Amino acid sequence: MDLAQEEVSQQGLFVTIERLERELKEKERQLDLVNQVGGMLNSELELDKVVQKVINIATKISKAEFGAFFYNKTDKNGEVYELYALAGAKQEDFGRFPMPRKTAVFTPTFRGEGILRSENITLDPRYGQNRPHHGMPRGHLPVKSYMAVPVISKSGKVLGGALFGHSEPGVFTQNEEVLVQNIASQAAIAIDNAYLHEAKLEAEQRKSREQINTILESITDGFFTIGHNWEVTYWNQEAERITGRKRGELLMRDIREAFGDQRLHSLYRKLHVAVSRHQPVSFTSYYSLFNAWLTISAYPSEDGLSVYFKDITKQRHAEELEHLGKKVLELNTRSDSKLEDIVTYYLKGLERIHPDMLCSVMLLENAKLNILSAPSLPAFYVQAINGLAVEPEVGCCGAAAFTGKPVFSQSIAHDPKWANYRQTALDANLKACWSSPIFSSTQRVLGTFGIYYQEMREPTPGEIHSVESSRNLLQMLLEHKAIENALRQSNQRYNLATSATNDAIWEWEITTNKVYSGAVYEKVFGYEFQEYEIVEDRHGRIHPEDRERVLRSFEEALEDPAAHLWQMEYRYMRKNGTFTYVLDRAHIVRDEQQQAVRMVGAMRDISGTKEYELERELLIEELKQNNSDLKQFSYITSHNLRAPLANLLGIIRLLNPEAISDDMNRTLVHKFKEATLKLSSTLEDLLDVLLIRNHSGLKAEQVSIGNSLQKVLLSVDDQIRESNATVRTDFSAGETVYANPSYLYSILLNLFSNALKYRSPERLLQIQLTTKATAGFIELRFSDNGLGIDLRRFGERIFGLYQRFHKYENSKGMGLFMTQAQVKAMGGSIAVESNVGEGTTFIIQLRKQPV
Repeated sequence: MDLAQEEVSQQGLFVTIERLERELKEKERQLDLVNQVGGMLNSELELDKVVQKVINIATKISKAEFGAFFYNKTDKNGEVYELYALAGAKQEDFGRFPMPRKTAVFTPTFRGEGILRSENITLDPRYGQNRPHHGMPRGHLPVKSYMAVPVISKSGKVLGGALFGHSEPGVFTQNEEVLVQNIASQAAIAIDNAYLHEAKLEAEQRKSREQINTILESITDGFFTIGHNWEVTYWNQEAERITGRKRGELLMRDIREAFGDQRLHSLYRKLHVAVSRHQPVSFTSYYSLFNAWLTISAYPSEDGLSVYFKDITKQRHAEELEHLGKKVLELNTRSDSKLEDIVTYYLKGLERIHPDMLCSVMLLENAKLNILSAPSLPAFYVQAINGLAVEPEVGCCGAAAFTGKPVFSQSIAHDPKWANYRQTALDANLKACWSSPIFSSTQRVLGTFGIYYQEMREPTPGEIHSVESSRNLLQMLLEHKAIENALRQSNQRYNLATSATNDAIWEWEITTNKVYSGAVYEKVFGYEFQEYEIVEDRHGRIHPEDRERVLRSFEEALEDPAAHLWQMEYRYMRKNGTFTYVLDRAHIVRDEQQQAVRMVGAMRDISGTKEYELERELLIEELKQNNSDLKQFSYITSHNLRAPLANLLGIIRLLNPEAISDDMNRTLVHKFKEATLKLSSTLEDLLDVLLIRNHSGLKAEQVSIGNSLQKVLLSVDDQIRESNATVRTDFSAGETVYANPSYLYSILLNLFSNALKYRSPERLLQIQLTTKATAGFIELRFSDNGLGIDLRRFGERIFGLYQRFHKYENSKGMGLFMTQAQVKAMGGSIAVESNVGEGTTFIIQLRKQPV
């Protein structure tokens, strides 16, 4: 070999060595990249990042200008290959082209049939066989060198395909194919791991969503979510309860169309504010569609709007009821308030809280229900039910007052209780009603609380709760006004009573030492009215001679725990400086420890009474003296008359009128004899009266009425037989009295003599004697069926001296006078009952025992 050839040979060797060195370095770089793939893929679990890293490294290793990973996705029309990751080109370079389809070029890769490597794909017989482009679309990236590697999981599922391209032909060799295939194998493992990670994350997220759903379903708030197009994406159970709408009929529907109610427009406007401003909103409103007060909070997010809402109707009603109740109680404290006005104010407030309710209150008076207030019921209906009967079948109010229980009528049109008032109620557009009795604190029915509706329905729990609370307040109002009226009437009667008397009422608060007096105090004593005085000022007006005695009596009564009453007479000074006698009486009020805390009393001016008592005492003394003088005069007179009268009687006995021849003298002697005998009889009667009246030495003992009667019957036996009289007795109630035996005998004898003397000629005489026991006395009733006495004419003179009531020759008019005198002398009493032509009854009361 010559030198030139050798030089050429060496140069070729150098070139080969350099080429081999370059190839070696490239392989080292490729191996280094392959090694990096394993580390990177093992450290990454997010699928999109895994795929992107795989396609980036594979594009470098394969020396491709661009590479892409298409995810093998199946839809209902077959398979489509979705672009997942891209390297060496922009996303928009592929965005305007359709995804790879089932063509002869792509099908082997996405079916996992093997690797397709072409030095110039445009020359491949499989290229350009499909419409409409018959190859690459216009504007597609220029591709000559082409390599497609399927990515197959461990399970054999084709996950997708890695496609590489270059604008120059012959770029990809067997070496690049092996390297990319190796990367694809690792990528399949990494993608499987990413899938497992995603599945785990999805399971965790699903579990988390289920937990969130459980929480959202268990919370006491209503909750729903809506998307950007107002479609409902979630609706919990509490939302179903509050709105009455099921989630199945709302999900994925526009909430505005689903409800379709004008009454919710304000809600939609506020939710729109939250979305448009991307700011949370909170508000509270009443929604008649749901018959509820709702507090609502809405929170915007990327997914739409989350809305929490809570039914605060009960709380709201409670607050409004409390406020209304306080206002009503405030009105009730005003002295000029009227019960009807207060109840009307309260019912109007209730109707504002519950707009569907029409309220009424009726009072029970004389077994009838009368309207007290019904602010929203038509006047003709109120007039029709005023005076409603309390019966079980007369409307809800009549039945409630009768049974003492709430009565419900969901449909007035069909309820038999409304037969008598149905048409009137329907004319007033009243469709349903319920009524509750209002009880007093003693469980007496005061009236009824009636609720009406203009639709057929039952009360809600909130309405029932409000009415139950209202009943308690109405009970208090009705009772308070009744008590107030009674107290007002009592005060009026008290003021009238005190103003009509001379009793000066006073009250002493011992703890404060203040004395309060009424208006009569000023009238009686002249002191100007003051709200109160200090007790020492009052005590200073007591007469100096009486003050120590009165104050000592005060102290003794206050210190004695058993003393509850105090009374004293003393002299009290008027404002003009004069003194008057007063009778002061008081009640002592004590606490639980029996300490005196208050005295309530009345002072009465008794100066007139004192003067009367003084005059009476003087008169009594004068009468006593007169009686004594009369007695003395009677004794003297009777003694002085008896001696001459005895002489006259002696002379008369000696005179013989028949021996007198002169007729005139004989007649005068006869008249003189009659007059003398009559004078003697009258004097004896007067002496008997004096003896009875002066009974200080009268002896009394236990006497049997029966024994005294037997002695009398012996004396009048002939007369009883002659008149065929009948005598009946019944002394079973008491037969013994404390009396003088002679007086009792005389009394019975006089009564029998009168009965026999004044018997009726038209019937046989019947006499009956009975006794009756009373407190400390025996009542003896003596009855006959004789002529009787005209008490209207003679009643006031029946027991007078020398009183005659029938024409009877031998009657002197002394018997009943003597009988009364003897009864009174024994400490008893006598009365008479009589009817002319029927008979007479004498009622005599004699003591059982000595006093």
